[in-house]
Amino acid sequence: MESSDRMREWRRQVVVGYETPGEVDRWTRSLQAGWTAAERRLTGRMLQGPGRVLVVGSGGGRELVALRSMGHEGVGIEISRGLVLGFRREAPSLGDCVVLADMARLPFAPGSFGAVLMFNQVLGHAASRADRVFALAEGLRVLRPGGAVLMSFYSGAVEDYSLWLGAWSIASRRRRISGAPASLPEVPSPTRQRGLQRRIRAWVRGKSDRARRFVRGLVDRGARGEGQGDDVLLAPSGTGAGTGRRVPFHLYRFEEFVEDVRRAGGRILLWRSNTELNAGADAPAFFRGLDHLHFCALVPASADAPR
Repeated sequence: MESSDRMREWRRQVVVGYETPGEVDRWTRSLQAGWTAAERRLTGRMLQGPGRVLVVGSGGGRELVALRSMGHEGVGIEISRGLVLGFRREAPSLGDCVVLADMARLPFAPGSFGAVLMFNQVLGHAASRADRVFALAEGLRVLRPGGAVLMSFYSGAVEDYSLWLGAWSIASRRRRISGAPASLPEVPSPTRQRGLQRRIRAWVRGKSDRARRFVRGLVDRGARGEGQGDDVLLAPSGTGAGTGRRVPFHLYRFEEFVEDVRRAGGRILLWRSNTELNAGADAPAFFRGLDHLHFCALVPASADAPR
């Protein structure tokens, strides 16, 4: 009973958290924002030709508009009535394509979609591990043969993000240096000097950003210690700082995610970090695992391996 009450309270907090005026306004204002760089690279690679695509947690409709521009028919589900109404108000021509539904209980027949999108780390809002497995299984269930679930999730390794950034920065610098001239002028010109000053300022800002991320990671680690496993309370991105509202969220460990995909009857076809997709370059698996945001393409375990 206690577990059931906790799950109901979790769901209630998620719904209420995304129905504040600030959240509804923020998500509907992002309607025309389009894909992020990482999403654009993943969808460009995995979505083949015009088709019917399900968006789980469609929010203000950003992905639905982006899919329409690619020639796809987008269908969205959303748990927040406020976001559904906000989308219908802002995009009346698309409003009917969003329904109020739970991602762990999709109201669609098997094989209804050529692809399923679970971006914006929506899986982290599922109320329990069982619900996360159900949501993954539901996404796989409604796929047509040859389709894939494209998704993103936050890793629990947020406190390691500074190490990731440092390793990525060092690797990038080594690549640049390998193609640099053998010698540099001993006395920089004024123009070169100003360029050096800009680089120094950028370097300082980068170090400062990494320090802030590292501190946030330590805070996240402490918050997880107070909760159940990797369940934390996070502020929705559109909520004003003064409201104090938080919504429940699950930070995955990658090994846990792999196991949940297996339990759901799927397998990982593609795994890349957000930083890799943004940079358009692959990283060793060890460094990839240190990133805080991951993107994956999932297919049913019974699906044929790519040739």
